[in-house]
Amino acid sequence: MFIEDLKKILKGKAIVFTPKEFAEMMRPYEFTMKVAQNLGKLESELHMSDDADQIIKRALKEACDFYGADWAGFLDVDMVMKVWSPHHWYNTHSRDQTKELMEEFESLDCMKQWITAIHENQPICIPDVEALKETNPEEYAMYRKLRANSILAVPVFPRPLGFMVVRNPTRHISPEETLMLRMIAYVLLTNINDQTSNEKLKRTYSPQSITDPNDVVINMLGDLEVITSTGVLTEKMIASPAITKILVFLYLNKGKSFAARTLIDEIFPDRDERDIEKEVSALRTQICRSRQVFDTISAKELITSSHSGYCINEFFDVKTDVQLFEEYVDRGMTATSSFDKIEWMKLAVDLYRGDLLTSAYGERWLDTDLHYYHMSYVTAVNILLENLAANDAYNHVRHYAEKSLKIESGNSQAYYWLVKAYSKLNASELTEGILKRAEAELPEEKYEKLLESLQNEGII
Repeated sequence: MFIEDLKKILKGKAIVFTPKEFAEMMRPYEFTMKVAQNLGKLESELHMSDDADQIIKRALKEACDFYGADWAGFLDVDMVMKVWSPHHWYNTHSRDQTKELMEEFESLDCMKQWITAIHENQPICIPDVEALKETNPEEYAMYRKLRANSILAVPVFPRPLGFMVVRNPTRHISPEETLMLRMIAYVLLTNINDQTSNEKLKRTYSPQSITDPNDVVINMLGDLEVITSTGVLTEKMIASPAITKILVFLYLNKGKSFAARTLIDEIFPDRDERDIEKEVSALRTQICRSRQVFDTISAKELITSSHSGYCINEFFDVKTDVQLFEEYVDRGMTATSSFDKIEWMKLAVDLYRGDLLTSAYGERWLDTDLHYYHMSYVTAVNILLENLAANDAYNHVRHYAEKSLKIESGNSQAYYWLVKAYSKLNASELTEGILKRAEAELPEEKYEKLLESLQNEGII
């Protein structure tokens, strides 16, 4: 509009505007220029920074400054649980009461327009919350509790899902002037995801990631691996099932020492009692040989002996994939948003290469721990599939469901999500084969419940 009017002026067909009309006409262009200038200034300040926390804090402060707000923050939204919680925020007041004003999880039930805004990718603009006092008293009560007189917010996609919000803005309070808020939301999204990626990298074990000679990593999920800063020792390289089992047994009972006879009683109950001394002597010989193998990746022995027996050398700070797996599952279980649940459960599921020491599967000494980690894996898979589906990520649902069924073919929920994924991906013709697999693997009662669930939803 402005350009067309300008063309008319240049052609000699001048149009006369009142000062108010001209100011109104110029407003969007002035706003755009202000956004560009402020973003340029922000970029120049943070150009050399790789500190995600610093960048996030500075961007949130810019949101407050630009909109004349007293609080800016990113709100995580869990569309499965219909709750939200503050993730990162900046408060202009010297005393930050964010945690005092907000519950750990706030319900979305009374905030219908926010759910609609996510689905339609539309901003939230509430110049005066008093307007909601009669029409939506519950939402109004929420704003009053949070000391919000006005609100401006934009949805953030795809991960993490939520809103970039400013509280009590005093300028640019209109849906047409949310560009700056969207740009700051992008800065936050990028840096939050960078933080997640960096955390993943820090938790990836390889000789390159281990710099301390005191550190040793023992991977026990699937085939055994021992990793130090100088190399990797595989189960095949150890070439002794007995030593592999002893190493895992000693870790699972860390802090304790075991005599050779006790190790044989615990791990090899089917040995010949008539030749027990021969068995003990053979075990000691194997441990001595294992030390020679371990010499290839460390100057110190991994299994050491004392007057009380054999144990993991206390010199080493031992880290294991089962520790990491438990941490990922715990973080996923307590995560406040669907996005975080997905990220943590993905890490757990991807780490689970197979059941605990698969070469010793079915042996009594391992049974309790194996069952514990196996069931934790199934739980992680089911939570992951549910949250992926809630975010319409059905390609990922298909991938993780198929992968998980190779480890646990009796998980009825994995079959359910796999069938639903193929239905959503317009590949329903493949579901017949999946259901035949389910019928063969599941108890009859579980299979009938699976069919009932799929039929009730009209999937089959």
